Amino acid sequence: MELRKKFYFSAICLAGLLVFTECMLRLYLVWKQGASFQDSARIIVKAYPPLAPLYDAPLDTNQFHVLLLGASTLHKEFGNIAGRLSKQLVARGIVDCAIHNVSQFAHTSRDSWFKYKALRGRHFDAVVVYHGINELRANNCPPAVFKADYSHYGWYELWNVFDRHRDTMCYSVIPYCLDYAVHRLRQVLRPTHYLPEHQPKPEWCAYGADIKTAASLDSNLRCICDAAGQRGETVMLLTYAYYVPAGYSRSASLDGDLD
Repeated sequence: MELRKKFYFSAICLAGLLVFTECMLRLYLVWKQGASFQDSARIIVKAYPPLAPLYDAPLDTNQFHVLLLGASTLHKEFGNIAGRLSKQLVARGIVDCAIHNVSQFAHTSRDSWFKYKALRGRHFDAVVVYHGINELRANNCPPAVFKADYSHYGWYELWNVFDRHRDTMCYSVIPYCLDYAVHRLRQVLRPTHYLPEHQPKPEWCAYGADIKTAASLDSNLRCICDAAGQRGETVMLLTYAYYVPAGYSRSASLDGDLD
């Protein structure tokens, strides 16, 4: 009988500790990463702010909804893509349309896959995907460093952790927080094993000629297309247009000397 009491007491203490830990970690995610107490997976909105209006409110089912997934080339700061597309749709008889542009600077197809996955439950009549150029940045490292899931960037390593746990975070955030802490510690202890977030290491630039990201781009695009097929949404995969003027150099570009 005494042994049974000790067992029950230990079980209650352990359960209480787990509940306390769960609550504290959820509060930490609310305070530090923009989650809500009930929906810890909402931390993805802090990483991708354009998601917020779509994540927090349902879409008007009477409108024609278009989702734009891309990087700076689709960003409003470089042109009125949404406005021009809206005019073209109106000219084709689609009057009541809503263009949702969640494109962000420097993002890759993996970011768009994370964003698109976060928007399940929202129906889009068309999903426009325009990626390619930023995938090239991930090639600027030795083959031994490169990871197909782009986890040789600290940013993607941590969001890959989130992606592994997003479906179970409604039950408990403890596994996610432990996994996150392990990978964050590794980044602190081994910073030279990762690509810098902005400029590549000069000594690694030569490795950029070895294109290692083709399979990664293909995989991310396939994930988007497969998910769209399950949701009954139409995807437009655009080929990437680029222009390199004669005599191009970074300094000439920054000085505004090029056409």
